[in-house]
Amino acid sequence: MSIASDRVFEPERIRRAGFWATLAGAATAVGAVVIGGALQATLAPLLGGVLSALVGLTVCGGLMWASWDWLALGWFNRAVRRDLIQRLRTLGELDFEVSDPDVYFVGLAHPGLPTDSPETDSDIGFLRLTPDELVYRGDRLHFAVPWAELAEVTVTALPGTLFGLGSRLHLRFTDDEPFAELYVSVREGDRLSRSAEVTRTLGEALTRRLARHRQRRLDDPLEAQFAEPLSRTTPPSA
Repeated sequence: MSIASDRVFEPERIRRAGFWATLAGAATAVGAVVIGGALQATLAPLLGGVLSALVGLTVCGGLMWASWDWLALGWFNRAVRRDLIQRLRTLGELDFEVSDPDVYFVGLAHPGLPTDSPETDSDIGFLRLTPDELVYRGDRLHFAVPWAELAEVTVTALPGTLFGLGSRLHLRFTDDEPFAELYVSVREGDRLSRSAEVTRTLGEALTRRLARHRQRRLDDPLEAQFAEPLSRTTPPSA
């Protein structure tokens, strides 16, 4: 594992993005309440007080949900992805195409790595699924882990998100190098709900790759005696 300097995903940029996202979220919340109230007042003579209030609350809640879904990633995610691609290519450290369907733009979190509020990730980068290993090229970290060292994949909730919008993967490894465990969340797209959907897709892909790798080991007479029990692999939960 190597650690890169001159970060794209640096603390001041994260704090600045968090400030503007919070400000925009507050403005959106106020706007949603005003729009919902105006809609209720407009529809009250036609629909009555109860039904017009229900319509106003529904519109208000929908606007707030949509703003939260976008503001959690939004323009910041798009900007750091673009800047990271440029940085890694300039340094000659991106040895694959990010458009490859087996490549995912992700965030990593680990108990031993610090996070900068309001982020839940310690690093961002590109995770590539190859036939033999997981390859990661990130803002801070670069590493490759053979499939034989991946022990478990589970889906967990992303801390700090509402209504189940966010999810991430918990990966456990058989070796402590480079990590004994990692949390991975896909950061593709501009919406948190889309990120959660692709995160679950990645979890399914990881589980399938791991199962195929272990089956090959069991089918190989020379490796079968060293294969770990399949019961150690836990598929992603629904």
